[in-house]
Amino acid sequence: MGKPVDIKIALISSNTSFNEDLKKALDQESRAKKDETFHVKEFHSVPTMEEAVIHYSPHMVIVNIETDMRSDKLFFLDQLSRIAGRIPVVASAAEMDSDLILSCLKKGTRDFIKQPIDSIEVRQIINRLLTDLPQLEEDRQLADTFSFFSYKGGIGTTFLAANTAVALAQMTGAKVLLWDLVMQNGDVPFFFDYEPSATMIDLLENIGAIDGHYLKGTLPTHSTGVTILAGPKRPEEAETVRNDQIQNLHETLREYYDYIIVDSGHTLTDPVISVMDYAKNILLITDLHLPVLKNTLRCLDVFERLGYVEGKFKLLLNRYNSKYEKFDLSKASEILRYPIAFSVMNDYVTASRSLNAGIPIADLDRECGLAKQFTQLAQLLVREFMPLEEKPANWMERLKLMLPNFESLVSARKGPPSKGETVKGSAEEKEQSHAA
Repeated sequence: MGKPVDIKIALISSNTSFNEDLKKALDQESRAKKDETFHVKEFHSVPTMEEAVIHYSPHMVIVNIETDMRSDKLFFLDQLSRIAGRIPVVASAAEMDSDLILSCLKKGTRDFIKQPIDSIEVRQIINRLLTDLPQLEEDRQLADTFSFFSYKGGIGTTFLAANTAVALAQMTGAKVLLWDLVMQNGDVPFFFDYEPSATMIDLLENIGAIDGHYLKGTLPTHSTGVTILAGPKRPEEAETVRNDQIQNLHETLREYYDYIIVDSGHTLTDPVISVMDYAKNILLITDLHLPVLKNTLRCLDVFERLGYVEGKFKLLLNRYNSKYEKFDLSKASEILRYPIAFSVMNDYVTASRSLNAGIPIADLDRECGLAKQFTQLAQLLVREFMPLEEKPANWMERLKLMLPNFESLVSARKGPPSKGETVKGSAEEKEQSHAA
């Protein structure tokens, strides 16, 4: 390999002796190659998919199948093959019988490590599997997914998801996918006056062919900067979609985009929950009408039963106008038992113009209050919902946080700025300081 590479391995084993012997063998291999460093994260009990795959994002998974945990480990392998089938998996066991080998192979296991550990065998297996990995750059990351959801229709879920995606793409310059996960009558393309040439069904039917070239040709980037993945065109198509297919597609798409914004609609179907499980945040949308608050409370109860903790989901208040509401944000938070993370103003005229024209708010009127609020919401997503007032005081540092490629953009500038550019930059700095 050219430059030094950090290879992350998730080791799922409760046998400390096996773990130490394996780490010694990997350490020997690392010292021999000098351009590869193995980072092993141990899971002594069977982890959730979110812990092992989403949070850690390993290049390889090694599973030691203990006799008393055989069924649990095999179930884990089955889940792993469905959700992250592209991650190579190696199995090991003190007693590797033919039935166990066959079961592991059916669940996507690529290779096996005998016990006791043989460092030469480990080296051969690691080298064989790593040559198949498409990408091992040190800074490689999977996309962050944000699921927009409401427990009642008609309160602006698609509007908020679409405009947040546009703001995020235009603010960061990153690759943003807007995924319409509403299985019947999804409206995302309508908000862009866009007729998709391919839908989610096409990707599911060609899941094995998906790579960067395929996505570029099948899902071209819209003029707003986002890529749109439309839902099924016909209701009967939705009936054929399986939960494991959505999980596999989600995991695949995360390899090719920086951010995925999902319009999850207002029905908690299995596909929607499967995406929520691995989303960084769920944006639960509500307003201050009592029927909506009642449904939002019900949804929060469901989230709690699903094991979602505060921080996983964020309450997003739509169409808020403090002059005409019966109660304020603090009272709404008291009713819902969780704080309101962000509120979007009630600007019916601008929203209606945007919807009827099929033009996102940012392209319709970049200076209007709604456009600025969507930029603020995009900032919160990038900053992991750190309060905006806690952002660095220095405007240059704020740009670095919002633009992942900021340093390369600066270094690409040739020559000192002109006098006119300096004056313009100073004005922008004052404007941003005022906005802060």
